[in-house]
Amino acid sequence: MNNKQSLLASLQQSRERVLELLNSLSAQQTKVPYLPGINPPIWEVGHAAFSSSGLFCKT
Repeated sequence: MNNKQSLLASLQQSRERVLELLNSLSAQQTKVPYLPGINPPIWEVGHAAFSSSGLFCKT
């Protein structure tokens, strides 16, 4: 396995683990009180996914 394949495999494993953790939460557990400077967990995951998609989709 070359470096690119290894990186892609690691990213896929990370994605699967994040989805597993998020899917284990109840709807109530995803609702958090507003605190200045702290984003809700779902927003953080969405932001990371959006940001990384632009980074990794460029050729």
